[in-house]
Amino acid sequence: MIIGATCGTRIHAPPGTRAAYLSAYTGGADLLHLAVQLTADGQPVIAAGDADAAELATRALGELRDVDRGARFCEADGTAFRYPARLETFGMLLDYLPAGPELLVEILGGGKPLIDKIYAAAEHRGRAGDLIIAVRDEAGLAAARARGMRIAWAADGSPPDAPDAPLAAVIRKLSSTLDAAGAPTALGRDLAARHAAGSLPLGAILRAEGELPVAVLAAARGHAWIHAICVDSVLEAAALVRPGWEWIREPFAATAADHGDVNADLWHLGYAKHNRACHVYVDDGVHVAIEPFTGPAGTPPTGDPVTDALAELRERTWDALRDWPFYAGGGVGFAIGIDGDFAAEVDVHSDVACQATTVEMAALNVDPAPHRKPWSPDGSANLTTSFRDKHSFFDPHGAPPYVGVEHDEDDGWRINWNLGTDYDSNQYGKALGDGRVRNARMRLERRGHTWSAWVRAIGKHGLRDWVCVGAVRNDSMNRRVYLRCAGKRWRQENAASPSEWLPVVANRFVFRDLSIVRFP
Repeated sequence: MIIGATCGTRIHAPPGTRAAYLSAYTGGADLLHLAVQLTADGQPVIAAGDADAAELATRALGELRDVDRGARFCEADGTAFRYPARLETFGMLLDYLPAGPELLVEILGGGKPLIDKIYAAAEHRGRAGDLIIAVRDEAGLAAARARGMRIAWAADGSPPDAPDAPLAAVIRKLSSTLDAAGAPTALGRDLAARHAAGSLPLGAILRAEGELPVAVLAAARGHAWIHAICVDSVLEAAALVRPGWEWIREPFAATAADHGDVNADLWHLGYAKHNRACHVYVDDGVHVAIEPFTGPAGTPPTGDPVTDALAELRERTWDALRDWPFYAGGGVGFAIGIDGDFAAEVDVHSDVACQATTVEMAALNVDPAPHRKPWSPDGSANLTTSFRDKHSFFDPHGAPPYVGVEHDEDDGWRINWNLGTDYDSNQYGKALGDGRVRNARMRLERRGHTWSAWVRAIGKHGLRDWVCVGAVRNDSMNRRVYLRCAGKRWRQENAASPSEWLPVVANRFVFRDLSIVRFP
């Protein structure tokens, strides 16, 4: 039995969106359910379900692409969560989906023309063999059979008999096939008999409704006639059936009063830039404390050519040496690296959320610099003394390639990544949620070359409470990667008056309760 994701992992991201599907895969889904509808101009697009399909059928693709598909998205408890998202066409979504998971494509409207377009799009991408076409009427059944596709019967009632071309599977509600203890109902026993007789080679694909009962899922794993259970929350289901183990749990519990430190065999503290404004230390969490900056952030033109030339030269030396006095930051890195698939989580707190400040958890190919002890022998802060004491590993957005989850400025939570080696090639997902929320638990998950970034509000503890704030494929990451938690501040132009700079603010980032779960 495998786990399927209904419309992607639709509890955690707007249903039918790229983020929903990619995060479902990283979370452990081996079957992705795609509901597909033809638009008014004949384009196959991904629907969020039956209720959504009617609107898609009456409008053209160009018009629909301008609609915010995440406008009504909420967290699992109903809290509104700003999540701009666009409609996906079937072909474009296939271009982004990883190879491996089966694709359960449910035909909502469009009949044979839609099935033909789905088959052509999948065949052109080498994915026709991954398709299971879910149909609800005999016309769709005939069209899918004409293409030689695997077919699942999704309508209520008994599926039509065709001994010469048997259905691959039948789709039913979980509650109609298994009772509260996980034992097969009369319908379940009938499906089991059909599977055993070879008339349903795959068996049953079951749709769970609401939270997934642990006892039912545990029992379902022992039924050979159940091919997959499709769920709303892949994290909830995968926690029960996907083998994994908690490898690291680190509270960073030392105190500053005792001049405490991290275990330097596992963790290294360090600095993104050389200046005296930032102190990284441990005090019930890793603190990245950045003092106010009182010097000039830049020099307005004076009109005097010599003075202005000297100011420009100073700017160029800052850029060359990367030792800007207003740029401060640092953090903590996991020194031994993480092999293979994993999910890392950490609580993060920021004193300030404003422009020109960011906090991040990211995975890199680069390992952290040597550990810098937070305290000198005399008890004073052990700050940097030269540019040799800084390392780009501890610079959020630095030391590419990487993939991370971050709270950026006062815009919100998002994924960030770099596929190459140049800082200017950094890329960022849409900023989501409330940018003023400064406290949350961040999660970064990897499965193969696919990565997803997640956020959960402090005070919420359920698996359904996670929101995926972005997902991306990054083939440039090594099998072994190194985790960083870091924050920084810098200077930024005033958009209302480009010749001026915004205030360079003080900030404090704190990371607590970091865990790493690994998967085989």
